[in-house]
Amino acid sequence: MAVSVKERFNKLHNKRITLLERNYECSRLTIPFLFPRDTHKESDVLPTPYQSLGAQAVNNLAAKLLLTLLPPNAPFFRLDVDEQVIQQLMKELGQQNYKTQVDDKLSKYERAIQNYLETASYREPVFRALKLLIVTGNALCYFPQTDSATMRVFKLNEYVCARDGEGNILEIVIKERLAVSSLEDGKLKEHVLSELSKDKEDNDNEIDLYTRVVKQDDGLFYVSQEVLGEEVESSSGSYSADNLPWIVLRWSSVDNENYGRGHVEEYLGDLMSLEELNKAMVEASASCAKIVFMVKPGSATHVQDLVRANNLDFVSGDTHDVGILQVQKNSDLQVVQAQIAEYSSRISQTFLMNRSVQRQAERVTAEEVRQMVSELEHTLGGIYSILSQEFQRPFLNNIMNKMRDENKLPPLPKNLVKFSITTGLESLGRGNDLSKINLFISNIGALGPQVISQYLNVSEFIARVGTSLGIDTEGLIKSEDDIQAQQKQQMMQELAQKAGPGLAQEIAKGTVQQQLQQNQQAQ
Repeated sequence: MAVSVKERFNKLHNKRITLLERNYECSRLTIPFLFPRDTHKESDVLPTPYQSLGAQAVNNLAAKLLLTLLPPNAPFFRLDVDEQVIQQLMKELGQQNYKTQVDDKLSKYERAIQNYLETASYREPVFRALKLLIVTGNALCYFPQTDSATMRVFKLNEYVCARDGEGNILEIVIKERLAVSSLEDGKLKEHVLSELSKDKEDNDNEIDLYTRVVKQDDGLFYVSQEVLGEEVESSSGSYSADNLPWIVLRWSSVDNENYGRGHVEEYLGDLMSLEELNKAMVEASASCAKIVFMVKPGSATHVQDLVRANNLDFVSGDTHDVGILQVQKNSDLQVVQAQIAEYSSRISQTFLMNRSVQRQAERVTAEEVRQMVSELEHTLGGIYSILSQEFQRPFLNNIMNKMRDENKLPPLPKNLVKFSITTGLESLGRGNDLSKINLFISNIGALGPQVISQYLNVSEFIARVGTSLGIDTEGLIKSEDDIQAQQKQQMMQELAQKAGPGLAQEIAKGTVQQQLQQNQQAQ
């Protein structure tokens, strides 16, 4: 008997109950609403931490990762053509600057994709996915096929998955709430309405939609959906690994485990200790802030006289009979404060809060982004490089596929153009080419301007700099024909100044054209 998608979800879900409890604890100490329990409702009260450092740390690290994974001022990828193909085309066409022309065209493709990313508002769901990765270590991204939708993000308690020994995805099962009114009229909707009518307790008019993605022996991923035991009409389909619209992300992998572990879990002990110490400090501070006057029993000073007395009133009594209750735990609280400072410092360092190189400005320079990437690499032990390969590559695949479906990106030749995700200090794509060009010019600058002008192709150099900067140079840089026309015009002006009134006769005889040709040959 075939197992339903719901049964498959419950079976895989029961295997990771302990992991979910761990994630609930990580979320409770940082951002409680980021990963609430399955039974949580909007009317329920979430726990409130006694410290806000956990939330600040998660948001700070997620913001840094977002800036480096999706730079706002440069593509995070590069389109390239195989070098052997370029050399062959240059030989056949006889153009030495053909590589620059190809790079310029590919740079336009890159800018088109980058502009689409900025206008389609992908940063918000990516930022949410990064926070889930930092806190829980897992997140699922989905790219809907509709034009208006951007990207959906699922928490770990909303999906299950299975991987092989190498960590490759074999199966995904997603559980989500679906409004009955969103179903198309047909047998499925009639079945759902009849089933809901039997359940008198279910009055919210919502049902569970299960989506299953399974990899088969042919290497394709087959998709099916199920509602109340019935398969959704027209839900079946298949995808290749490169076109799969689901991206299952992990922060760090664990051998023989289907799910990852988050950055918060690695430092959960410090966060738990900081939480308890802050709780103790808040309660102790509240006790210290409470003021209670004490009157010596049997003294001449009466309590009622003190209570009824107004400002500047005279009361009969002795000041030695009245005292103030004090906790007198200052030395103990200083120890607590020192421990809080120690834990706060360690957490700030591990979440890159003390060594930020980013300015608070609208535009961040390329050098600052490079420093931030280097900081992420050294502190997180290559986590950024892992995300660049496991997230950026499928993310870009889905973006390009969606742009082609919307006719916003011309198709690229298959098996000819390839894209590469640059990582680490190379994370700025073509911006790295500009650094190499500047280094090249500075090294040969010692040869002198005459040698540089003799051996350097200035027009090619200008074109490559524009491509590296991602600037559309069409109409900005003069073509070879424009340069030759300008040179001829300058020569005509020089001859006119030298020849004076007799220039018209020389033009009629054709001597000016002959002089121009001789000057060109001499150059």
